Formats: sequence, structure tokens, C-alpha cells
Amino acid sequence: SRELALLLGGEIILESIKDVGSTFSLIIPDKLTAPTEIIHSNSLENMEEIRQNSDKMAMNNHSDILSVIDKSVPYPILFVILIDDKKVKYKIAYKQRNKVDADKSVVDVYLSLDKLELDKKIFNSLNLEIFYERLLRLFLEGYDKLDIAEAIYKYKNKLALTKELEMLEKKVIQEKQPDRQYELHKQIKSIKKELKNHN
Repeated sequence: SRELALLLGGEIILESIKDVGSTFSLIIPDKLTAPTEIIHSNSLENMEEIRQNSDKMAMNNHSDILSVIDKSVPYPILFVILIDDKKVKYKIAYKQRNKVDADKSVVDVYLSLDKLELDKKIFNSLNLEIFYERLLRLFLEGYDKLDIAEAIYKYKNKLALTKELEMLEKKVIQEKQPDRQYELHKQIKSIKKELKNHN
């Protein structure tokens, strides 16, 4: 909404082409600051949540912003993140309807790609759930034979292993004790093996 864009110090732009579709662009500064103006009373319920978390958002964590949007919109959203008109990142959330409030969503995990090619066949469905799954599967390469829930589980596991590997590789560089370095190298080797066999 316009209120969300203003709260983030940016603007929202709508581009619509007849018989093609619509694109909503949320343009925000790279480093976010807490707003000084007062948002009027009929703004989104979670505006206060954004305000309270403005310090986290100021650390350039796009996931915080995307999560607020995704929770408020119960439909699939494909985010195209453009930084300084150069670097592009595609993100989509695996989310489900909130059991208490059907107009809101619960975000499980974000899937991301640096490159994305959309096949027209993806849009050949009037069923939103089928379309959503087709879109998600573009981000789940290597898990084609699995149902979507299992594919997401594998993706999350691989994501966790990758983060753990990055952390260990940083630790081994800083470590001075040879015996500790040896143990870290063993852990790194084990995780690399697990990642190699992951699919």
C-alpha cells in the first residue's frame, strides 16, 4: 500500500497493460530510516510492527521488508529486487494462509535466484495454487521429482548447511590452534560431502 511505501521512505508505482497484467514497484532507499510523519489511523494493522523494527530494516535486510508485505497479502508475490539499477535478485516466499486470519499469510522460507526465465506455460492455468507451485518450482531446481512440501524441506536443509559451511570456513581462517583447525576442517569436509549428495 501507499502507507507502507511512505513508512519505508519510498514510493509505490503501478504499471498496467491491458490483457497482459500489472506490475507494482516499491522503490525504497538502500538504507532505511524511521519515519517522522504520523501515519493516519486506517493504515495496515502491522504498521506499528514495521515502525518498531525500523532499526533492523536500517541494516539493509530486505527479507524483513518482504516478510511484512508477504504476511499482509495472501497471494503469491514474485519480488524483483533491483539495487542501483544493476544487481538483480529474484525472491519468492513459500507461504500458507494464516489459520486464524485467511486474509493474511504465514511465511515459511524465502527462495532466491540471481537469474530467472519465465516460460509462458507457467501462466496457462486459472488455478492460483497450480500457478504458485509452478512458480516455486523454478526456484527448486534439482527437486523436480519431489512433492512441493518435501522439496521445500530439502531446500531449507540445503540452505542451513550452506550457512553453516560459510560460518565454519570463516572460523578456520581465524583459528590459531592446529588441533582446532583440524576439527574444523573435518566438519567442513563432512558438510561439503552432504551438500554434494543433497539432491
